Amino acid sequence: MKALLFHNEPELVIVAGGDGTVGRIAARMSVRTRLAILPFGTANNRARSLGPWASHEALADCWRQARHVRLDRGVVEGLGEKRRFLEAVGFGALARAADHADRSGTEGVEAGRAAFRTILSHAEPQRFRARLDGAPWEGESLFAEVRNIPLFGPNLALAPQASPGDGSTSSCCRRSGGSA
Repeated sequence: MKALLFHNEPELVIVAGGDGTVGRIAARMSVRTRLAILPFGTANNRARSLGPWASHEALADCWRQARHVRLDRGVVEGLGEKRRFLEAVGFGALARAADHADRSGTEGVEAGRAAFRTILSHAEPQRFRARLDGAPWEGESLFAEVRNIPLFGPNLALAPQASPGDGSTSSCCRRSGGSA
């Protein structure tokens, strides 16, 4: 990816791509710059979290009248580092499933769901301890995440109540037991 350099801050940046492309560009943007997403990825979780679209043409046609939705950026601190996140931060089976999909080149929503089920069915619970907005959050879980958007990976609604611009995050974890 080539870095974009602007002499003046643009009013709008249009990103054509999937979640990875949108995330890389949005992380480098000023919080004041508006972002429009033309979703060309597989899952398009970030775009879907902002609202539905009928087609790429219809989406582009409505940009002038579109309502502006704020996209919050979360902050995670640990091990001497402070990093921003747009979508989620977590550990366990979800992180392994996402890493596996990235490394293996898993394509398609159904293939991603199958890979996630496989990884989750073989996962062992892990103990975690964190502070979420200053309050302790701990337990034993197959995964634990703090999410800014409702969808994960292959369009799985892990935090359906999450809203990308409401100023808060949603936490989710999966205790062992039950079916994947």
